[in-house]
Amino acid sequence: MITKVVNFLKRNYLLILAYIIPIILIVISFHRFYTEYYSIQQYEEYKVACQELKDERSCAIFQAIKESNEQFKSTDTMTFFFEILYHYIDSYIVVLGPLLVIIQTVHFLHKEFSSGFIKNELIRMSYSKYQKKVYLTSLKSAIVLPFIIITIFIISAFITNFNFSPPNWVYKISVYNQTNYDNFFLYLLSSCLIVYFMGIFYSNITLAFLNKSKNSLLVTIFSYLCFFVCVILFDVGGSIILIKILKFSPSISVYLNVFDYWHINGEDNYLWFIAISFLLAFISYFVDKLIYKKKERTMIEVEKEFV
Repeated sequence: MITKVVNFLKRNYLLILAYIIPIILIVISFHRFYTEYYSIQQYEEYKVACQELKDERSCAIFQAIKESNEQFKSTDTMTFFFEILYHYIDSYIVVLGPLLVIIQTVHFLHKEFSSGFIKNELIRMSYSKYQKKVYLTSLKSAIVLPFIIITIFIISAFITNFNFSPPNWVYKISVYNQTNYDNFFLYLLSSCLIVYFMGIFYSNITLAFLNKSKNSLLVTIFSYLCFFVCVILFDVGGSIILIKILKFSPSISVYLNVFDYWHINGEDNYLWFIAISFLLAFISYFVDKLIYKKKERTMIEVEKEFV
């Protein structure tokens, strides 16, 4: 039994890592949130300083902490969710999200290319069937991104006892956006679709590099760097073409920064974000389809001297 577990971990450590990392980040984010707004240690320290030392500054801070603590006890699920997603985990996930998808894609397919096992695969199945297997890898690898959003939502819902009635003070904080709050479950569904399509885009980038090196680390690095190049081209190139040349409104720039696709602005149209993320996924799929179009070309690439 132990041997089977050890072998499973050895075979799937990259896949496991791709899910453990976001779970750790989510736990850290919730911990930071609680430390900031529910810090009992800070509360007690300033309470003692206020009551025993009669220090005015300590009394003011103690009162602010007390009010903040009482206020956040009434935090609803939506506010909790937006606080964690926008203010705590976002700085990690916009950078690590693509890498998590890339790691999984490498895990699922790279060994077949680097070891030449693909030749044995193609003896047992047609090339068209193998192509479908390759493309389906993107669909599997991208699941980790909506998984992050859904996990944050579920934890937020349990912590707040599924309270979906925001208190009045929520309307004054930075995460509040009436459209997002009024259409929260539509927002949740849209967010999951958008990051899922973006995940397919990240995975498809990786597929283009699978047969370029026998070293999985190099494939990961090439794919990750290519992602950043695509971000720059899409943002800068898109701005030049759409805003400067075609004279579109500068407001369209919000759709050109794919880093911000974790932050859907409720004042904008969810459908535009969904359409653009889907377009990126489809274009990258089409590029991969051209790369793996011919069996002979794929086999030649596999047999070449690798980096």
